[in-house]
Amino acid sequence: MTPTPVPSSMANGISPPDLFQKVVLQYPIHRAFDITIFFLLVSLLVYRLLYLSNHGFAWVLALLCESCFTFIWVVTVNGKWNPVEYKTYPERLSQKYFSGELILTGSCNSLEFQQEHNKMKDAYEELASKIKDAVEKSMEWDLIGDFAIFSNMERKNHPTIIKTRVSGLMTNAPFMLNVDCDMFVNNPQIFLHAMCLLLGSKNERESGFVQCPQYFYDGLKDDPFGNQLVVEHKYLGKGAAGIQGPFYGGTGCFHRRKVIYGSCPDDIGNQAKRLTPVHGGLSYKEQLRIFGDSKEFLRSAAHALQGKESIRPKNLPTLVEAAHQVAGCGHEYGTGWGTEVGWQYGSATEDVLTGLMIHARGWRSLFCTPDPPAFLGCAPRGGPISMTQQKRWATGLLEILISRRSPIVATVTARLQFRQCLMYLPFLTWGLRSIPELCYAVLPAYCTITNSRFLPEVHEPAIYIYTALFLSYVIYTLMEYLETGLSVRAWWNNQRMARINAMNAWFFGFISVILKVLRISDAAFEVTQKDQSSSNDGDEGRFTFDASPIFVPGTTVLLLQLTALIMRFRGMQLSVDDGSGLGEILCSIMVVMCFWPFLKGLFAKGNHGIPLSTIFKSAFLALCFVLLAKRA
Repeated sequence: MTPTPVPSSMANGISPPDLFQKVVLQYPIHRAFDITIFFLLVSLLVYRLLYLSNHGFAWVLALLCESCFTFIWVVTVNGKWNPVEYKTYPERLSQKYFSGELILTGSCNSLEFQQEHNKMKDAYEELASKIKDAVEKSMEWDLIGDFAIFSNMERKNHPTIIKTRVSGLMTNAPFMLNVDCDMFVNNPQIFLHAMCLLLGSKNERESGFVQCPQYFYDGLKDDPFGNQLVVEHKYLGKGAAGIQGPFYGGTGCFHRRKVIYGSCPDDIGNQAKRLTPVHGGLSYKEQLRIFGDSKEFLRSAAHALQGKESIRPKNLPTLVEAAHQVAGCGHEYGTGWGTEVGWQYGSATEDVLTGLMIHARGWRSLFCTPDPPAFLGCAPRGGPISMTQQKRWATGLLEILISRRSPIVATVTARLQFRQCLMYLPFLTWGLRSIPELCYAVLPAYCTITNSRFLPEVHEPAIYIYTALFLSYVIYTLMEYLETGLSVRAWWNNQRMARINAMNAWFFGFISVILKVLRISDAAFEVTQKDQSSSNDGDEGRFTFDASPIFVPGTTVLLLQLTALIMRFRGMQLSVDDGSGLGEILCSIMVVMCFWPFLKGLFAKGNHGIPLSTIFKSAFLALCFVLLAKRA
């Protein structure tokens, strides 16, 4: 991640009026479905409780799972309830960027500023000319200076240029742009759009950072791996913007430097001392403890926190030496970097944790969705790569939930809004949600094997609750996808992958956190490999497997459903009046459909087939389950 500074002259000028407009979105049909589904879920729980004494283990387990699903539905609807979007007017801002007429007021009325302005303008025009030439024809670039190390690079193995704290010494610009190394600027006007939001707010606290949604230039048709998140950006992203703001996504984000340095909004007064160690009146000793022992950086940080323009040292070698000092990891030891200031450590999803801590200090964030999209990146392809990414996210999010920096704690002790806390919970509970997802998926097979039931029979009135709930959810979610411009196939792929991710990747994320809590093993940060290789043999979008144990739960669930269906249709289980009925059979078939890539993988070869070692492990677990269930 490379923070890119934005010229400080933007922050020193007077903000033009009406740089953006907040538009409240209305989705009455969606809200009607939200309420209907909630009513049906509550009715289902009441039905479970009323007939609890008449049923056994399967009924109780279904009640617990459905209670979890109801909770998730409530907190998810909370995040969708008040969607907003921001319409920006960059043309009103651009009348004053490198305009021909320089307004000399305040700190701008100095020879140094004019020289810096002209130098930056010349550099901008040179860059614009090079980009134009590169678009029209291929041209060779002079890789000199910092870029010399890129002269012999490989596409999948190249060095990086990291400037974090370094930019605080070089420019100390009040705003920073953070973009992942696999993303590029797709909309050249995005800097203007973001500045409209950052400079157009009446109060700084309304725009602690500006987050852009993450879209992909190489996304496969119909989103076969369910990782393009288009619907989530439209409904949950804009829904979060109507509360305290979207999460920090780790890329495509414009930050206020002083917010990253740990400051609170100016209007919260003395409460800031309780929320952050970074406040007015810090002693020199406290500054050393928080920011490290670089005098040049301490001076730079003080100016940034006070909103002043930094005066850079005249001695260039001294500045370069200081930059090398603060760029080293050793500069952080014994300081507040990673815990009190800067990007936060302690979670595999450090981006979400960093944004959460910013919200907890009382800042809001804004969602910037220009057309065309601001940034484009590459999406992970294949089963193992997608599973690795989902596992890392589930691990990191659960680490945040059970830590002292949980949003629940922040709501009680800090300035995180209650609804924003609820907004975080559907994501932070991914690892925990894997347990009811797995249990509910296994229930149809268990009931068929044990000749019990967890669903009402066809002749019971309660069957209408399930039927209405299923149809309402299908229509509602399908409507979201169609309104976003996606296909029915994309909807099904995302529904299918939601089940696969929950029972495989999220479950292993849960196990990773448990092992970390028990101090058996630390949760490692697993980098998502995003393969850019192309294929012309029709294999793109096909699910791939490897020997990782992450595929064992899904394969086991599939084998259990197949075993139960075979036992049922071959008459190995006798039908009795209160035995498993049509509902359980349909549920088993539905689970098999969700795990269709796994079913194909049982018979395929190569990377499209499930390794024999995984099949044997899963078969053993399925056999043990059947034997234990029949003895129960």
